[in-house]
Amino acid sequence: MYRIIGYLSPTTDEGHMIFNPRMGYNIIDGSLTLVENEIDHAEITVGQENWLYGKTGTFNLHINIYQGTSDLIFRGRLLEVNREMKDDGTFQQKFTFEGIGNYLRDSIQRYKKVQNTTPRQFLQDLINHHNSQVPAYKQFVLRNVEVTNSTDNVYRYVDYTDTWTTIKDKLLSRLGGIIQTSHNMAGTNYIDYIQYNNAERTHVHDDNIVIGRNMKSLSNQEDPTEVITRLIPLGATIQSETVSEDTDAANPRVTIADVNNGKDYIDIPDLQEQFGIINGTHVWEDVHKPNILLTKAKRFIANQAAVKNTYTISAVKLPNYNQFYVSHSYLVKNERIMVSKQLRVIQKDIDFNNPYLSTLTIGNRKFSLSRYQLDTANAEKQAQAVRDRFNANHNDLVALQNDYSKVSNQIKEIQDKVSDVSNRTFITLTNNQKSKPASWYADLATNQIKGAFVLLTAGTSNINRGFATEVTYIKGAGMKFIGAFHKISATDEKAATQEAQFFLSKLQENNVDTSALVACFIGDSNLSTDKAVLDTVLSAFYSVLVSAGYINTVDYANASWFNVRFTSKAKFKWVVDTTSNNIPIIAGAWEYNNNFNNEGLQISKSFDKSFV
Repeated sequence: MYRIIGYLSPTTDEGHMIFNPRMGYNIIDGSLTLVENEIDHAEITVGQENWLYGKTGTFNLHINIYQGTSDLIFRGRLLEVNREMKDDGTFQQKFTFEGIGNYLRDSIQRYKKVQNTTPRQFLQDLINHHNSQVPAYKQFVLRNVEVTNSTDNVYRYVDYTDTWTTIKDKLLSRLGGIIQTSHNMAGTNYIDYIQYNNAERTHVHDDNIVIGRNMKSLSNQEDPTEVITRLIPLGATIQSETVSEDTDAANPRVTIADVNNGKDYIDIPDLQEQFGIINGTHVWEDVHKPNILLTKAKRFIANQAAVKNTYTISAVKLPNYNQFYVSHSYLVKNERIMVSKQLRVIQKDIDFNNPYLSTLTIGNRKFSLSRYQLDTANAEKQAQAVRDRFNANHNDLVALQNDYSKVSNQIKEIQDKVSDVSNRTFITLTNNQKSKPASWYADLATNQIKGAFVLLTAGTSNINRGFATEVTYIKGAGMKFIGAFHKISATDEKAATQEAQFFLSKLQENNVDTSALVACFIGDSNLSTDKAVLDTVLSAFYSVLVSAGYINTVDYANASWFNVRFTSKAKFKWVVDTTSNNIPIIAGAWEYNNNFNNEGLQISKSFDKSFV
């Protein structure tokens, strides 16, 4: 489950709920893209009922996106707003947010020559210069640096580019590794520079991606377009002694011709045999001597990749999808597409309204020619083995039998879940049952009633005098006391607060634990027909309860009232609909019968185990 909270400025602590389906905060559409070594971004489309609608404040408005209860997976600022009127007359707005990594584009580095520093020292210097130019909320603390080079020093020229571009050019493109930014609730931004392969982020045994278990689809793209089989190394620009006014004039660069038998290129025979002659250049701006340029070119050739592989995995089935993280590597198994291998997640796309449409992009790995040839050969052998196996009738039959067995198990799981729900029933008790003996409650338990919700108060003076006895008998019969409910009749915020305080006092007098569910029955004929007014009334009512620790709030109302007469924002929804056999989609519990055992008892089915 995901939650999105909005903030009018980057420094305010007052948050506004944008998306939380369990509390009735919904959006028209929304997605989050988390990308390795790029800026994360989110897109959210809302209607007029959402807090976000109508907001502006580019670069100032911020959002936090949480996975689960407290895992902050994205913080970002508003980049742009698109306003639209649909052909059906409805209005909606689409907001695009960019991750805090883009704070690093708000500062400009200055020209300097850097040498005899470690990668950590170099990155720290860049961050210090960034921090000196931006307000506190855009500043970063450098935390972990795992990347080094062979001599653990950096020799670079820094020019007038933004900090993010400088980091990508002077560190990522030359030393590799991964830059990660994060934010904690204390308001601190962190930056980490980590290695590709780290034991803590390499999942060898757990959370693997396997066809038939958590992989819905897999596509593989091989891209050899970046291959160079004849390299032309280029060094620093050779400044001309004459000044030209021609703005299109180009200056020559240092080449290796003087130290390479007159040739300004180097052939790579192995790659030419595989791919033919493909000319390409690589520039070393800080190299002024041909012999040093030749050495760097040979090192570049030794490290050059032959092919880039990208794997896209669609809809890893929830809840497993939440367990996969960008820049972590997992063992991917699908013998019909590829040789099983450890691959890194480089992008994660989350669809908030349709999580089953979420995707992982895995791979984007560059392989050396020898590794490419080996994998190709292995893949061909494995493909042949698969063809042979599927040509065998006996094995085909076994495969069909296995598929049938899997489907049968899935059907049984669904039947078990349906049976489980049908057995999770509870009743609603009011003052009318205060004279019932303990044996009556025992009979209910015998009839598979698992628990009971009990009326406690109504208005500011009415109380169920039999509440304590009913709770005692419920527990004595082995049923669950789910919680207490209040019938609200307030027509304004002040009256709602008074009713909530009355309800709260009786909850505390009866020692009702704060873990119990506390419901508000919303159905009194005196309640306002103005949705905005009733929303304010309910917000004031629940605010008193939540402040006292009773956070498990429940909207208890007729199905026709939900999100029509009021906006449901309680943690749980208890829907009354005794005229239909269709389960209400939003229901955590469904009151489907109001005359159980011909005794005028309301009975409900629980779909959320917080009830029963």
